[in-house]
This record gives sequence, C-alpha cells and structure tokens, in this order.
Amino acid sequence: MKELEYSGTLKIVDKIRQLSKRGFDVVNFAGGTLDDAPGVVKEATKKAIDDGLGSDLTDSAGLLELREVIAERLKLKEGVKADARSQIIVTIGAKNAILQTLQATLEPQDEVLILDPYWPSYKPLVLLAGAVPRFVPMGYKKRFEVDVDNIASRITAKSRMIIINTPHNPTGRVFTKKELEAVSDVAKKYNLFVLFDECYKELIYDHRKHYSIASFPGMADRTVIVYSFSKAYTMYGWRVGYAVGDPEIVRRMVTIQSNSVSCPTSFAQKGAVAALKESETHLRRVVENYQRLRDTAVKRLNEIKGVSCDTPEGAYWVFPNVSEITNPSDPLVEYLLETGKIATTPGSAFGESRPEHLRIIYRHEPDYLTRGLKRLKEVIENYPYHRK
Repeated sequence: MKELEYSGTLKIVDKIRQLSKRGFDVVNFAGGTLDDAPGVVKEATKKAIDDGLGSDLTDSAGLLELREVIAERLKLKEGVKADARSQIIVTIGAKNAILQTLQATLEPQDEVLILDPYWPSYKPLVLLAGAVPRFVPMGYKKRFEVDVDNIASRITAKSRMIIINTPHNPTGRVFTKKELEAVSDVAKKYNLFVLFDECYKELIYDHRKHYSIASFPGMADRTVIVYSFSKAYTMYGWRVGYAVGDPEIVRRMVTIQSNSVSCPTSFAQKGAVAALKESETHLRRVVENYQRLRDTAVKRLNEIKGVSCDTPEGAYWVFPNVSEITNPSDPLVEYLLETGKIATTPGSAFGESRPEHLRIIYRHEPDYLTRGLKRLKEVIENYPYHRK
C-alpha cells in the first residue's frame, strides 16, 4: 500500500473541480462525457428497480441472462467461445474485473508486463494484487507499435502475465492482427497469461477491425478478457463490467467477488443486458460522431506551432507530441490550466516513456471542442518558455 500513488488523471479532475467551485470557466480536455446512456438502458434499469430487483442479490457471478448475452455477442462479434455459466463473471466495472483477475492468477512477487505508456490504474492494481509491474516501452520505429523484442527482453523467471489494451489508452492505437499474433507467440513461448483489456472495442474508426487475442490458436486458456460498459454506452455510474476466461480462473474470481462485494449491482445488470441487445443504432451514431470530433481535434492541433498530433484509430482522445515546445509536458500542462484554464493530462501520468506528450479528450459538443482548441492554440502560442 505504501507504493500506491494517487491517480495522475484524477489529480487533474480534482483541480478542475476546485477551479470550477471558484467560478472559473475551465475547458475540460482531461475528461468529457458527450452522450447520455441509451434510453433503452435507462428504461430497463428503471423497470428492474420497479420490479423489485434492487431488493435482492444476484448470483455472485452476475445475472445468468447477462452472461448469456455476453457469450452470444463474443461468439458473434469476435469468434470467442465462452460458456456463460463457467467462463464469464459480471463485475463492478473494469477495475474490479482487472483486480480480481490479477488476484486469481498471480502469486506474490510475480511480474506483470505492461506496455508503456499505459492506463494509470494498471500499476496500482498490480501492486494491490501483491505482484510487481514491469514496464515495456512501446516501439519508436512506427507510432506506438507493440515491440515484441522489447517484451521478450524484459521477461524473467518471475514473469507471469502481460497486459494488452486495445484500443489503447492513452495513444488511441488499435493493434493489428499481426501485432497481436506476435504477442500471442511470446505468451505461448514463455507461458504467460494475457489480460486483454478491450474496454473501447466498439470505438474504432476508419473501417479498422478489432481482434480478440483470445480467438487466436492456443490463446483461449491463457487469456482473460476484460470489458466495461462505461465507455461505449456512457454507463459510468452503473459500474458494470465483465471478465471472460478459463473456468478455473473465473471460479476463483467468483469466490473473491462473493467475499468482497457479494455480487454486482442487480438492477444495473439489467441495463447492461439492454445495452448489448438493443443499442446498435446508438453505437453507430456514437462512432460516426466521435470520428468527426477526432478529425477536428487532429486538424486543429496540427495547426499549432510546435505541436505534432497523429490520428488515433480508436477511443476518444488524442496524444499529441509537444517536444518542440517543452519536454516533459508537465510545465505546459500546468501553464494551460493555471493561465488558460484548460485542463489536459501530461504524458507523465501514463508512465515514463512518453513525457513529451499530453492527452486531450475530444468527446465534447462540436462548438465546445472548437472553442476550446482555439483557446488552447492562443495559450500555447503565448507560452513564455516556448522552444525556438
């Protein structure tokens, strides 16, 4: 516990709240929720409450109805076969799923390989499980590719797991089939588990395809898939996620869940059922809208002197490089917030390998995004320590 640090992303959120309470108009590019949850999700949740589901507990593994829908969707969309009764557990969000996966598969001091940059919660969750995080810089030859040579060079006798997240937070990369096949080869060669975080799998652009590593030959028994309903369906407050894996691993996770939280929130699970069964139209609209916002963000950022922004392939943020202005980005991020009241997140919040980047979430109303990026350009151009 002594090694745990407060979330780097939540630090920014806390500052935004403090400034907003003081009456400042803060452009929040560190967060942003554009859409409400689909109407069918809200109605299903309300009905579940009215029907009295909130007065009882579900199975510790979650509603069988939801697990069956998850199994059907995984088979249809990703070619992953999973038994609803023995291989799927519904959890209180993805963090809960990740922590329980780690607890169910690792022994104290086992090592977990994490691609750097990374979602900030991976490190503390690994530490909470009593394991040791080992960071693997993503490749430089192309933009943020999976470098299997880097992975292999960091494997030791204590290595037990690798975490793969696609679409990737914070870069927006969608890993190719070739990249994932290379990871699967390494996992099989060195007998590693793969924790496959696909929380943003619906949010993919430009006709790219999401591949589940669990569908690759020899990977089903050594992969645990983790998912959250928060992202694509804007169901953050529902706190519903799931994990899919080997029956013995899932059995251990159910045991952990039965002793820690009893079960996921009952009526929230009914909302998740509706999300999977009745929200395809919602998802299509969201993806089309987010792609337009992404294009606006990339175009506007690349018009700023000293800023270089690649086009992300998924999720809802950009990760521009500001090394021509400052490296690391932390002083600029602080200046943007204090002087321009623009909240972004420094690259240092996502590990040590890309401090010259910062993350900007573009999931906002078009006018808000455009006005915010205009203000950002003005503030950056007046940054007093701008490199010549």
